[in-house]
Amino acid sequence: MKLQVKNICKTFTNQKQEKKVLDNISFNVEEGEFVTLLGPSGCGKTTMLSIIAGFEKNDSGVVELDGEVVNGANPDRAFVFQNYALFPWMSVKNNILFPMKQQKIPKDEESKRLEHLLQISKLKGYEDLYPHQISGGMKQRTALVRALAGKPKVLLMDEPLGALDLIMRRSLQSEIGNICREEKVTVIMVTHDVDEAVYLSDKVILMSTNKGEIVHELMNELPRPRDRYCEKYKDYCEMLIKKISERGAI
Repeated sequence: MKLQVKNICKTFTNQKQEKKVLDNISFNVEEGEFVTLLGPSGCGKTTMLSIIAGFEKNDSGVVELDGEVVNGANPDRAFVFQNYALFPWMSVKNNILFPMKQQKIPKDEESKRLEHLLQISKLKGYEDLYPHQISGGMKQRTALVRALAGKPKVLLMDEPLGALDLIMRRSLQSEIGNICREEKVTVIMVTHDVDEAVYLSDKVILMSTNKGEIVHELMNELPRPRDRYCEKYKDYCEMLIKKISERGAI
């Protein structure tokens, strides 16, 4: 088992009022698996992702990566934000190089890694441009391969395509899937988009606003590349929507 989430609880206090957002939540992620936490705003999915990343401290329970308890942030868990979070004063190339320099990767390996990431992200030829000179889709691809540059054990993505229009979003879904498979990385992504979850995931974990309760886990058996128009794809989407309606997940 690559990553185990065991009995996680989290309560936030606001103006002396407590609100429990996660109550005894558990799930597992296999090596190389693409797992999506699906659910509406307020269900605790981003809080869970932040706990896994080490950005947020849980009240009880543990997260284990390769059998070791997670304590705080670490480069072995890379994070991709919805708003790109690129360094505006750095070129595409230097944004991607940043985590490699932090980890003091040897220069020759750094150069080979950069070339590989530019190729698989279709950013070759744009590496000297700055974030304000490239499109939203290119910014998100830069953010993705920057996160992958240091070869993390787990890639965490918080609604990475939420700021994009539908056409760009669908195009990048395909590219993200291809890049993650090329890198053979274990992925946990947060989204509220049912179609996106089915398109990208090996496993979909459906959370509800009832303290993050997991109401369903879908194992996606569809071959890749995914065909949105096949009957089983439509069945998966309809089933998740039905579960959401039945269990009040949204």
